[in-house]
Amino acid sequence: MRIIILMEKTRSLHKFFPSSEIDIDSLPVLGFPEPGRIFGGFQNIFANETTPTNELTFGIARFPARTSHQTAFEALHRHKPAEFYHILSGHMVIILEGIRHRVTTGHAIYIPGDAEHGFCNPSTEEDLVFSWGFATDGFSNIEYKWSEKQPDWSKVE
Repeated sequence: MRIIILMEKTRSLHKFFPSSEIDIDSLPVLGFPEPGRIFGGFQNIFANETTPTNELTFGIARFPARTSHQTAFEALHRHKPAEFYHILSGHMVIILEGIRHRVTTGHAIYIPGDAEHGFCNPSTEEDLVFSWGFATDGFSNIEYKWSEKQPDWSKVE
């Protein structure tokens, strides 16, 4: 998949940024160093660490299908900026402020700032792939607060 980034003169900086094309498949898949994220990975598409964007962080996340030995999940947590997910393929069980929702391809989820949330890929057959985004300069600017009490993600269906 390819994304074309078109940037023109910005109102605030009065600079021109060149248009560019990104081959998403060539972007590195980054791992999650925190203990709350297991067996998944993400790619930064727009982030101040990789592109001349300073108001938006956007990427693609991939969480593999469940096996008898592992469940791909992101533990319950909070962070100040609001976030969104858009499911590109697969299934997700998300717990948002204590309420469990099952979503699938085409669904979009809005997560208010400081709302407790976490999710897993319940499927044994299909990877979960979704886009995510924050209205902030970069992924590294987001401080995660992991919740003490966690569900047993391996039993979520």
